[in-house]
Amino acid sequence: MNISLSESKTVYQGRKVGVAVVSVDGKRVDLGLADTTRCAKSRDAAARLLMNLAGEDAGAVNGEAAKLHAHCRRVVGMKDDAAT
Repeated sequence: MNISLSESKTVYQGRKVGVAVVSVDGKRVDLGLADTTRCAKSRDAAARLLMNLAGEDAGAVNGEAAKLHAHCRRVVGMKDDAAT
């Protein structure tokens, strides 16, 4: 599985906010604000999202889920937390 991560801006209640963009094997998916926030809060949510996008099992997406989780935390402005 090959993923790449980037960021986009969207308007939410009159403010520009960042949202994550995930490309899985060449298929680009713009995450909404709720999905970006959910992935930022939980590494398990990031793994479930990648499993749904890629059709892979949990073992195949575990390392990539950690990258997505960290990326979403940066996009929404959360501080790094090793406990999540």
